[in-house]
Amino acid sequence: MAKGRLIEDKPRKRKPSHRAEENKPTENLVKSPAPQKLASEPKFSPMEKSRMRRPHRRQHSKFSLDFGKDFPKKFATGVLVVILLGVLLYFVIQRYNLLRRQRQVYSPIQLPRLVQPNETAPENSPELFWGTYRPGVYFGVSHRSPHSMLFGLAWATLGTLSPQFRHECLQDDGLKR
Repeated sequence: MAKGRLIEDKPRKRKPSHRAEENKPTENLVKSPAPQKLASEPKFSPMEKSRMRRPHRRQHSKFSLDFGKDFPKKFATGVLVVILLGVLLYFVIQRYNLLRRQRQVYSPIQLPRLVQPNETAPENSPELFWGTYRPGVYFGVSHRSPHSMLFGLAWATLGTLSPQFRHECLQDDGLKR
């Protein structure tokens, strides 16, 4: 038992009030009848009531939350619902994109091709096989094959805290053409 708590058999008597109005007997008040107890309610004496186990307060402050016993079930159900909604939304979006792609119409232009297939192959025209792959750089070439290698030129200015790499053409760099 915690210190400072006493089990009392009798209710405490109140100290007499110092007000004159409260000390006067009230004879003109009508007493209401006592509420009737149900027959199914057990009758306990005051001593038995004091010895009964009562749950301690779970909340120590008004900011703590009491989730209760069924919180894990509710939480798991909520997580499951969110996951199922996410999966459903994913499949709805995939179906929409599939239908949208099927509606797209492919209509090629009925004009002759400018470059025929294998026209730029090295056997047919070696001068068209190599070329620049990116305009605006000083030196950047690649060849026209499925597994093309890229070649380029870049340089850095040293002597600063962070080196600056440069490979793009600038109009005001003063290089001769």
